[in-house]
Formats: sequence, structure tokens, C-alpha cells
Amino acid sequence: MKIPFDQYQRYKNTQKIIDSVRRPGERFKILEVGANEHRNLEHFLPEDDIKYLDIKLSDECLNSPQYILGDATDMPFEDNYFDIIVALDVYEHILPDRRESFLTEINRVCKNNFIICAPMKNERIQRAEERVNEVYKTINSQDFIWLKEHADNILPDLDWTKTFLEKSNIKFKSFCHGTLEVWEMLMSITFFSTLYPQTYSYRVMIDEFYNDEIFENDYNNEDFYRAFFVGEKARSFDAGSVIKSQQNTAWKYRLNILKDNFFNLLNITCFRHRDAKYFAELFYDTGSGFSQVDRLEVMLNIDGHGYFSIGKKFNLSKISGIKRLRFDPVNSSCVIDGISVTATRQSGEIVDLLTKAKYGFKTISGKTVFISNDPQILLDEVDEADPIVEVDISMSGTVYDNLPDYLIDAYESDMANLKNKLAKEKMKNMELKAKVTSLQRFEDEVRSSVFFKFKKVKKEKKGKNKK
Repeated sequence: MKIPFDQYQRYKNTQKIIDSVRRPGERFKILEVGANEHRNLEHFLPEDDIKYLDIKLSDECLNSPQYILGDATDMPFEDNYFDIIVALDVYEHILPDRRESFLTEINRVCKNNFIICAPMKNERIQRAEERVNEVYKTINSQDFIWLKEHADNILPDLDWTKTFLEKSNIKFKSFCHGTLEVWEMLMSITFFSTLYPQTYSYRVMIDEFYNDEIFENDYNNEDFYRAFFVGEKARSFDAGSVIKSQQNTAWKYRLNILKDNFFNLLNITCFRHRDAKYFAELFYDTGSGFSQVDRLEVMLNIDGHGYFSIGKKFNLSKISGIKRLRFDPVNSSCVIDGISVTATRQSGEIVDLLTKAKYGFKTISGKTVFISNDPQILLDEVDEADPIVEVDISMSGTVYDNLPDYLIDAYESDMANLKNKLAKEKMKNMELKAKVTSLQRFEDEVRSSVFFKFKKVKKEKKGKNKK
């Protein structure tokens, strides 16, 4: 399954636990708390009835019957309302003084079982998270929001959690998964891959290698990253049905080869683009918002006058669950002469993504001007029923390190054109006025002429004779 290793760890274990307590033909009513918008659980449990609860929801989710706005420490449900409740990497984001309420509520609302997983507080895990966050911060000049929240809230304590559940007479079993060293390595690779999205495909292959070859052999109770707690309210959980008795470690050597290959590719890409300064980016949101992690990139070749032109097809066929797309034309103030963004859907239909696009720009001298040095175009809505597999972008324009100079020149040019136009209109008006004046004079001359007076007298006499 093409899903990042860190998410696969959580959801695959959850699937295995739920299937281990399922009776033949049984379909569960499940609540996942703190699921964000990606709905990954549905990919692992497609036959079950799943609802999602979160304390904050987007407008789109608020209008969906699948989502419920609520607080996991005080849920609006009766006792035993859901067969199973799932909370994956949520526990550590609950404030310490609300964690007892969180554990109690999840046990109260579930009928059969609950599943909670989270990184636990110990020095090795905390140090590893600090290092991974530093990698992200070095690349993006800001903290990774979830790791920062881990540090701010302080990770839950494994022994304290077990003691509280036991004192509360809540039956449970626990196990640990995910070697800490592997988690740190793969998360760092994920963040490094954002530097040069050309390495994205190989990073996906590393995730697939973990999911296919390592996951089943990554259970341990010593050097782990996550702990799982399985509540046994009405159904007993057999840990032996989930955890293999024999853990094969042959994958370690091959994983190191993949890691070395990745960083060699990163170095090659860095060397090729060491002089590159400008690039265009296509961001995709799979439910957690836009981020530097989820993007594809193309370098722009800029000539001596700042001009660039690209034609690029971005392959999105391996990325599932895309909800929104955003295109950033260039990492600089720029003037776009022309741009076309079309998409090919899975059905083969080709659509124009600029039809309802939203972006902030000014039109000057007939050109699109992005004053910000981070121009963004939020593309037309994505139809999840017929997902986009490819985006084709054609664009030309000019980057400006000193855009005000361009704007002044453009405004002066527009003003000069306007003045010329007004002058021409004024001349036309003067010419027209002169023609009208000339015609009026001609009419006056005609009316005062002897011929006109003679014709008028003749007409009057003719009228009298008729009488």
C-alpha cells in the first residue's frame, strides 16, 4: 500500500487488532478521534461503518455526515455507543491534566474495545524527536508543528498510563512497535526529500519497503517509538495474533543500502541544481493541509533578463486522497505573460484547473503581476470520485528581484498610454466640434442667403393660392 511508513505503522496495527477480535461476517461501528481529514482508516477497514471526531473541523468536514465536531475528553455519546474507538497519535496531544478524562471517556463510549497508540516519554524518544524536528526546522525555518506540540505537552508516561488503567479497573493489553532508530532515519529522509522533490519517488519506494518488508518484524518492547494500548471491555485481544513470535532482522542491512542510495541521489540532485535559484511547486493536500512535505517541484531556467518558460507534467498517480491542489509559479515576485494548468483524471477526462482558481494578483499593462515573493494559485476543486493522475502546466513570465521598479515603469507606461488616448480623444472631440461649428455656420449662411429667402416667400404664396 502506498502510504507513508509512519501512518502505515498506526493503521496496519489497528486493522490487525480489530480483525483479531472480529467474529465471522461481523461489521463494526467505529469512531476514530483526532483523525484530521485523510480518512486513512477506511482504506484498511473498508467494510466497517466509520465516523470521525475532532475538536476542529474544516467547513467541508462540518458538512459531511462522516464527521462529528467534539472533544475526545467529553464526548457527546451514550455509554457503549461505538463498538470500537480508535485514537492514533492523539493521546500525546491531549493536555496532561485532561489525559485521565481522555482515557476514561474512550473506555466509557466503546462497547467492545478501544485502541490507543502514542510515543511515550523517555529520554531516547525525546532526544530523537528533538533531532528530527531540528532537521525539519533547518529545512523550513520553523518547527514541525506536531513534534513541537509533543515537546510542549510532554509525552505521556508508559508506566503512569498502565497504572491509571489498572486502578480504574479498565482491562487492557499493551505492546510496542517501531524501532526508534528506524523511525528517526525514515522521518529524516521524509523531510530531506522536500529539498529536491526529484527524490520523491525513491522516498516512496523506501516507504513501500518498510511497509512490505519491515513492519511485521518491527515489534519490540525496548528500543521502540510507539506503545499500543488495547482496551478489553467486552472482547479479549490476543496479542499473539498480531505480533510474530520470530522477528526477522535481515531487513536492517537492506534498509541501510536504501538510505545510502537516497542520500547519494540527494547529493547528485543538489550538485545539479547548486546554481539554481528559482523553482515552481505543485502542492497537494491529502487532508492535513498544505505543507512543504507534500509537494512536487521543477527548477526554472532563468535567462539574463529574468525570463523563464516551462512545460511540465506532474505525475500524481501514486498519491492517493488528494483533496486540494495549489500551484506556486515561482519563489519570487513575478510577472506572468501566460499560464495554462490542465489535469488528466483517472477516467481520462482533461479539465482546466484555472476555471475557478483563486489567487491574489494585479493586472498591469495586460499582464498578471504577483507582488508577493511567494505567489500562490489555489486551483479548481478536486473531484475525489475521479482523482487527478497528472497535472500539465505551461507558463512563461519574468522574475523580478526588484518588482517596484517594474511596477513604476509599468504604471508610467500605462499612464502615458492613457494620456495619449485622452489626447487623441480630445483631438477627435475638437475636430468634431469644429465640424459642427462649420455646419452651423453653413446653415446660417444658407438661411440668410437671397436664394433661401426667395424660396421661402415662394412657398408662402403657393400656400395662399391654395386657400
